[in-house]
Amino acid sequence: RIQVGVNSRQAKLPLLRNKKRKAELWRNLVDSPQSWWDNRADKRSPKAPDFKHKDTGEALWLSPKTPSWVTDALPPVKGGSKGARRPETLLS
Repeated sequence: RIQVGVNSRQAKLPLLRNKKRKAELWRNLVDSPQSWWDNRADKRSPKAPDFKHKDTGEALWLSPKTPSWVTDALPPVKGGSKGARRPETLLS
């Protein structure tokens, strides 16, 4: 008899890869903040990302699940501009 489907280990692989990728993105944000737009002060919608990578477009959202080592390493939010939209980097 041939068993069709995925075992539980195989089913968890995409989730593990996603978690690993998310950790890599957080590490990149902390290590290379100049490569990311910091949108925290000027978000137009709560669904908009807090950070967006300038080259890849990958996005990150702060949440209660964000690792503490990330939130500890982030600079404070700079005052937003309610007029012209100009995304900020973490270093600008």
